[in-house]
Amino acid sequence: MDKPGTSGGAGGRDACGWRLSPLWLGKLSHGFISRPFFAGAFLCNCIPHLPCGLRGEIFPTPFADPRGKGPSAPIVNFLLGAFNLLVGVYLLSRHPVTVDFEPGFLALVPGALAIGIYLSLHFGKVRRDRSKSR
Repeated sequence: MDKPGTSGGAGGRDACGWRLSPLWLGKLSHGFISRPFFAGAFLCNCIPHLPCGLRGEIFPTPFADPRGKGPSAPIVNFLLGAFNLLVGVYLLSRHPVTVDFEPGFLALVPGALAIGIYLSLHFGKVRRDRSKSR
């Protein structure tokens, strides 16, 4: 392994620890980036559904009427949360990600942020609309 500050070959790193060789760019493909991105999205989406299902609370799901706004039964939330968890873990098992400034991790974080921001805005609006109609 090369010492920091040297550029000895394919695994060389600079003084900050960044890889000097662009060989990892050859690994970038649609699946290399999309799997961690969607893993982050599925894992983030399991967070609200699993606890609501386990606590016996209703929470909107895509299966409600109207879609994403109406209440869904706790069992539906639990099953949707478990599905999201399993898909996220499966995607990570097919493309393991380390917590480091590497392309896989840098794709996982925006996936979680994208779905998290979208869902927080969406459900904030749903709750505001419900409180206005009461």
